Amino acid sequence: SEGEKRVNEVPAAILHLGSVPEIVAAKDKLNHYRRLLKQRCQEEPENPVMWSHLARVSVRSGYLDEAWEAARCAWAAQQKEFAAGRTWYSASPVVTVFCFLALQRGEARLSIRAMEEAEAWNVRHPNTALLKGVSHETVALESDGGERVMHLKQAQASFEEALGMAQTTWTEDCMPGATDWAAGTRLGTVLLLQDQWHEADAAFAAALTARPGHVEAILGRAEALIGLNRAQEALSVLEPVLEAGVADTWILGCFACRNMGEIEDCRIFLQEAERLLGQGLLAPHRRQYLELLKADLAALAV
Repeated sequence: SEGEKRVNEVPAAILHLGSVPEIVAAKDKLNHYRRLLKQRCQEEPENPVMWSHLARVSVRSGYLDEAWEAARCAWAAQQKEFAAGRTWYSASPVVTVFCFLALQRGEARLSIRAMEEAEAWNVRHPNTALLKGVSHETVALESDGGERVMHLKQAQASFEEALGMAQTTWTEDCMPGATDWAAGTRLGTVLLLQDQWHEADAAFAAALTARPGHVEAILGRAEALIGLNRAQEALSVLEPVLEAGVADTWILGCFACRNMGEIEDCRIFLQEAERLLGQGLLAPHRRQYLELLKADLAALAV
């Protein structure tokens, strides 16, 4: 009957050649989908599912403004469905694409409001938990005092919720790492921001078990070890990713060297960190570390 789904796990590999990049390019498949979905959305302007499909295909096609407009239409239509009590289908894909694009546009608070509204209608999925955590983490980095602490705690709870969903089977696709390495890396990062070094180290270690070699988790683990006064071990963790071309690596290496009293090595790490800084940071809070290290070295030079 309508609204009922039965899901069985089948231990079979599926090869779908229709998504091979060469074939997609040859058939102009994505743009064909876009045209069909645009027509469908014009015919059914109150259908949130069709709008969310259009938003996703527009993202994959590189039409980001069009994707955002479609996501906004999807969310507006979904709100009407919620208000009318029509929730027989899963709303998580609509919420996911709207909040993902809101985050991409720097509108983390809008994403949080949408998540809270969706949760009131019992929308629950690893994607929404992960994105809610990222939204709170983003706002925390822009805040201070009690507001910062509150958002960090809420981000932590959301990432823990995503990790707790790992054993559940979902009818909608999960974002990569939503129940393991991605959620674990983000959890470790918000724990770092709360100076919970042991807990952060454990979160990053679990993330690396799920995805060995994940650079952001390696860096997070090194930072946690520095916080635990294990600077030599942190340098060992950093060594395999020194050539990754990431400023974070050299900032943390500089920090570890300073804590070990290796001032000349510290200067070398600092110089390389500043050279790479223009490419951005994986963790924005490390810019503060860089400024503190520069001040420390300047004081030592006096």
